[in-house]
Amino acid sequence: MNESLKEMRKGIWDSFRKNYAKSLPNIAIFVLVSLAVGALTMALYYVSGQGALLAVSFLLVPFVFAFQSSYQLRESTTLSGVPSALTRFGTYYSPLNFGSYRLIRNFLWSYLISMAVSYGTVMILVASRLGDPSFAETINSLTEHFALGEMDQVSAILSEEPFSSMIMASAMASMVSYLAFNFYFFFRALPIPYVDGNVKNAPARLKVAIFRGGKRMAGSAFEKQYWYLMWPAFVLAAVFLGLGTYLGYLLFAGIVPGGDPFIVGSLAPLFGFFLAIIPLAFVAPYFFECLLSIQEANGKAYGQYGYSLIRQNLEYLRATERMRQEQASNLEETLKNMEQNDDVIDVEAKEKEAGEEGASSAETPSKDDYGRSDSHRD
Repeated sequence: MNESLKEMRKGIWDSFRKNYAKSLPNIAIFVLVSLAVGALTMALYYVSGQGALLAVSFLLVPFVFAFQSSYQLRESTTLSGVPSALTRFGTYYSPLNFGSYRLIRNFLWSYLISMAVSYGTVMILVASRLGDPSFAETINSLTEHFALGEMDQVSAILSEEPFSSMIMASAMASMVSYLAFNFYFFFRALPIPYVDGNVKNAPARLKVAIFRGGKRMAGSAFEKQYWYLMWPAFVLAAVFLGLGTYLGYLLFAGIVPGGDPFIVGSLAPLFGFFLAIIPLAFVAPYFFECLLSIQEANGKAYGQYGYSLIRQNLEYLRATERMRQEQASNLEETLKNMEQNDDVIDVEAKEKEAGEEGASSAETPSKDDYGRSDSHRD
């Protein structure tokens, strides 16, 4: 396995060097878009809070998709590749692509984790001061003012030490964990758009299901390939996010009126997030090469699972009379096209062999795979 992974990485590096120059125009436009979206997000966050983070989803993510999908055509494009990315910006919102990155799921998980991290940070900081008599007196005073409804006094106490430091630490821990886990979940979803190479005109919902099922069929091979090739992306993201957050703290601590600890603690990680995107953009083509290589290596598993999934759901929908004849014809045509691929013959033999040997059904999809358990829409 190690030798095959080394060979895979060598091929990726060769292709990356050959095609990198073609990516420079798209890299430049992506960096400019990231700077603009970053400035807009931080300005809106200062005014409206976390709702501003939607700017990332609605503006920056489609450009990531455009950048990623345009790079897939690297072998057939020239140095003037900017139109290739720009013309694909709106395609993310089509039924074939919207939901590919599973943004809603990523947001919910990241938000829950960030809330837990924020709460844990506050508890640790409070516990570290429980032995301080002056802190106990401050807590009692804060409680009394709050019980009497004297919110001006409550705000005054919270704006002073040690509460101001606690608020800043909590806000920064919450935002850093939110952005870091968004990075993680997003990187894990990056292979999904390439699943379309195995099932033509597949909606994002189906691609997600095929991706999950194909990974299961590939077993540990997928994870070994993914982490062997993609781990530098996670390290770079963490390093640049941390460095950018520190620089953001130095910047906003001096320019935010009154040095509001919550605003400073929230804007600093946002600054770090967009600062991290810039260097990542320059190495993104290498990781796109990695994802394409992983996709090619596991394409057979995707094709096998996709065929089984579509065939099983066609039978299920027919039995329950939940589809029109036109939809049935489209699915039948898709299956017929897939049957021309040798991989389909392999999967049928594999299923027959599994049935004869009494193997588990882990490699075949369940009825829920298409409509529920393996599908998530944004």
